[in-house]
Amino acid sequence: MAAGKEVISLQFGHFSNFVGTHWWNIQESGFDYSSTAPSEINHDILFREGETRLGQTTFTPRLLLVDLKGSLGSLPEHGGLYEADHEEQPEPVWVNQVDVQRREKFKNNEFLADLANEEKTGQPLPVDKQYKLDDYVDVWSDFHRTRYHPRSINIIKEYERGSETSAFDAFPQGTALWKTDFFEDNFVDSIRRYAEECDNLQGFQVIADAINAFGGLACSATQFLADEYSNKSIFCIPVGHGSYAERLACKETLRVANVALCLQTLATHSSMMAPMSTSRGFWQQDAVPRLLANVEYRAHLPYHTSSLIAATLDGCTLPYRLRNGQGMADLENNLVLSGRKAVAASLNLPFPLEGNLLSTLEDWEGPLLQGMSACCDQENDRVWVQSVSIRGVPVTKLKGPNAPNNSSNPAFTATRVDEMLRYFLQCTSPETKSHVFAAALPCQVGAPFPNIFSPRVSPTGSLLPDDQPNTSGVRTVPMLAGLHSSRSMGAMLESLQGQAAHTHWRNLPQLAEAGLECDDYNESLEQLMQFAECYNEEFEV
Repeated sequence: MAAGKEVISLQFGHFSNFVGTHWWNIQESGFDYSSTAPSEINHDILFREGETRLGQTTFTPRLLLVDLKGSLGSLPEHGGLYEADHEEQPEPVWVNQVDVQRREKFKNNEFLADLANEEKTGQPLPVDKQYKLDDYVDVWSDFHRTRYHPRSINIIKEYERGSETSAFDAFPQGTALWKTDFFEDNFVDSIRRYAEECDNLQGFQVIADAINAFGGLACSATQFLADEYSNKSIFCIPVGHGSYAERLACKETLRVANVALCLQTLATHSSMMAPMSTSRGFWQQDAVPRLLANVEYRAHLPYHTSSLIAATLDGCTLPYRLRNGQGMADLENNLVLSGRKAVAASLNLPFPLEGNLLSTLEDWEGPLLQGMSACCDQENDRVWVQSVSIRGVPVTKLKGPNAPNNSSNPAFTATRVDEMLRYFLQCTSPETKSHVFAAALPCQVGAPFPNIFSPRVSPTGSLLPDDQPNTSGVRTVPMLAGLHSSRSMGAMLESLQGQAAHTHWRNLPQLAEAGLECDDYNESLEQLMQFAECYNEEFEV
């Protein structure tokens, strides 16, 4: 196993675990067991090698995830890898006229059934099979294919998913939970054990639900990491689904307050954060979903929206996952200037490669990327510095055979994909400093990634004529993704702070009941405003 550059991943909350499940599925789908050449992506950065009691080699994510009771579905809490499944219990019997009842056993959907058969028989999953899971995914474990280490899954016993009597929905509930023995002892010990296994830990990647109490839990964990591992990077990704069934003003008011508290705290203790959502304002009740070319996703399904966030994350983190890439600290040093720790995320999936990269870029109209952060758009935005990654464009598709040999034009003399894309960005956004990274491997979007692509997208991500629609599903796609230090991120923070400050404290009883003082809340909002002011033009880099 290659040494060094390890990253420990943390996931807090049910939607974050939806994102994480897609993320780990994408990573594992990218494993190549047939090639003798090393992959251009170093999977040892995110995964660890281990061994079962029977001597079988395992490769599991260096991951700790947290969720509520009732969130695992058919997945055992120990992950089902190192420990034998519990033996079947005998049928319930009548004892002294007491009815002993057993919870109904979870029934696997078609994908999980095929996955179980693969593990039992060794027969791989059908490559071209399309699974229609939209109506069968209730929890994130309903579509997971990655096996987890026994220490990875951490369930909060005090709260239950979907409970109406004890909701885990206020930021200070999470900060209070961090102070319990389980997190101060067991969870922290798991972080340290992962860190001790690393040869050269470069940092932490934290995905967190920002709209509820998991934001408070994630912020407390981030503060611990900043104190305990002060020389390591902490990249935080606060996320939100952006579609809510409850149409109550008090619910939206609480979401706004939770997100404001979360982003303010992460801005203090993280190295960099990139809020991500498929909606333009994921804390708002009627947030407008993003429209993506050649993608037809259902905005009310977490199974769909989380897949797009996971794909964005896959592209954005490419620089520190490449075997010859840079580290997390380098990425942050490039993007975080003048205190601007919050950066906007963007995506182009699938990237519509028309023949070759040169001709595609020459014919491009409009913004190259679509914003994936609330209130942030690439068009007409002021971007100071950005990191852009491109996947799925091999050097053989750099230029066409008839490209002119013009030595005075860098586009025609470019010999690398990143070199050509960097030149295009310099021409179209001359005031923006761009760092560009490339991988020839495309993004893996085969099962159980949802079927969200339009019929125009071929199995390998190219665009088909309208009269030749694809009926066999999509397995891989070229993609672009980016992180941007931009003026619109400051505008988003100002808007969020204004909405939170507009709400009177008496309309936030959940925060008071969970132990937050009014003065502390107002101080957090003041700090959030100061943070937003870092994005004013007078701080020009």
